[in-house]
Amino acid sequence: GGITNLLMPYVMLGFLAATDDNVDLSWRLCYVLPLAVQLGAVFVVLSGRDLPDGNFHELEMDGLKKRAISRIVIHVGVSNINAWILTVSYGFCFGVELTV
Repeated sequence: GGITNLLMPYVMLGFLAATDDNVDLSWRLCYVLPLAVQLGAVFVVLSGRDLPDGNFHELEMDGLKKRAISRIVIHVGVSNINAWILTVSYGFCFGVELTV
């Protein structure tokens, strides 16, 4: 997004200064920041709680939450008109964003 376009040139400049203007090494080191962000996101997803009451698996094992039937969940998602409108409008916006 926009913050990436603003931030990454400064990250590149920082790596250029740290590597004595070695463009090849600096360009490769710029991938360290997105990698760290992705690893942090994976950690948060894997270590976080699913619900305020606890994790899905624990709640299902204790009998506090009924396991959802995948077929019904998919049917509800696909038949939701609001989701389709959002998908189409996002597609139109993304197309405009690509041409600008």
